[in-house]
Amino acid sequence: MPLPTETTEIIPSPSVTTDYLSPSPVVSPTNPPPIKEYLQQGCPALVESNQPPLWSTGSVLFGTGKIIHPNYAFPNPYQPEGHPVLAISSSSLVLQSVLELPPEQSVWLYIAPNGTTFLQFDRDELNESKIQAIFFDLASGQEMTIDIPADLDTVYESTWLSDSRFQYLTAVERTAGMGEKRVYVTLDAISGQSEIFTEELSLPGYAFDPFDIYRGLSSGYAAVDPTGQLVLYTADTETDVEIRLLNRQTGEIVWQQSSTGLPASPVEAEWTADGKQVLFVTNVSDAEGSYRKIVSLTREGQEEELPPQPYPAMDENIPRYLTHSPSGRYLIYGVWEGAWKGPAFVVDRVDSIVGEICGPGITFLDGHWLPNDQFLYRVLIEDGENLKHSLRVLDIPSWTTLILYETSPGFGINIFGWTPVEFP
Repeated sequence: MPLPTETTEIIPSPSVTTDYLSPSPVVSPTNPPPIKEYLQQGCPALVESNQPPLWSTGSVLFGTGKIIHPNYAFPNPYQPEGHPVLAISSSSLVLQSVLELPPEQSVWLYIAPNGTTFLQFDRDELNESKIQAIFFDLASGQEMTIDIPADLDTVYESTWLSDSRFQYLTAVERTAGMGEKRVYVTLDAISGQSEIFTEELSLPGYAFDPFDIYRGLSSGYAAVDPTGQLVLYTADTETDVEIRLLNRQTGEIVWQQSSTGLPASPVEAEWTADGKQVLFVTNVSDAEGSYRKIVSLTREGQEEELPPQPYPAMDENIPRYLTHSPSGRYLIYGVWEGAWKGPAFVVDRVDSIVGEICGPGITFLDGHWLPNDQFLYRVLIEDGENLKHSLRVLDIPSWTTLILYETSPGFGINIFGWTPVEFP
């Protein structure tokens, strides 16, 4: 987990808007047409920077710094070295500094769903046994600091709760066949209080491999839904492996399906914010052969209809990225082909179209959904041994992309997210 120091506001009178469109839930066709190989038979078309922006309101936030890890498949491969948090607003497309990051630290910025509350972590300069959680409200300029023990400085996963508290998983102890013991920290910016609690996950038959020597990856997982009532996890059977959806309150297995081996990748399962659906990958073998299958499952255990599979590059390649749009209409997945790199694709659930996110000399890394199903993403550009990042926005219906920012050789980008604030 990154540990920033106290931030300094350098924002000129931002204005906040909340009138962006809320997408309607997707409705999949009853009989989806066959998959087409590519959207418009090619990569997304680049649009000129002097054209109107591809997203309607608010600003995107990101940071830059030196690429320090040769394996660019890692999500945070750079050292910010005191660079500021940068913003680009839809109204102007002008690059601006928002918050100053501390020198010589790798810093991550957590943004609340309201888009105006930020959270950073920092070492307490006067007491090495503590770290500080610093909340900053972009609209009011108010700041709140909460002290927590320094041994709770690891964030495995995090979420903003419905009451605006921030909760993160800081320690996990896994036991094969039994389950997990998890330690969570909850931070309340209103009261200035923190809470540390331990949770036991009872997972009958729980199966995982902490490290696969051949692939260098862990296998198996347990993904708890945002309500805490359900958990999707991998389990051993007498003959193979299952993926199960378990109701933690009743002990009922709501859904289960065989998988040909433990899913081995950084992709586990992505629950929607309301916990109504979960998206994950399983290994299947059927008349189409052996391949990785994407599954969308409701919390009631009903499989949602997706366009026919297998999708491009999902045969023996290991998935490295999987996400769904706010409306649920679009899926984006990426795979590793060869040495820690590979293509990424968009799946349109309504029109049953698959298109590759590609372009000359680029490799898709990851991204962040904007409110209206536009996608903010970063790509790696290789020029011999020189590596750099490019920040782009993808508009899927028009299959066009806009380049927002490109770094100098040797520098990378981390995407922090979106805020409804428009910077003048």
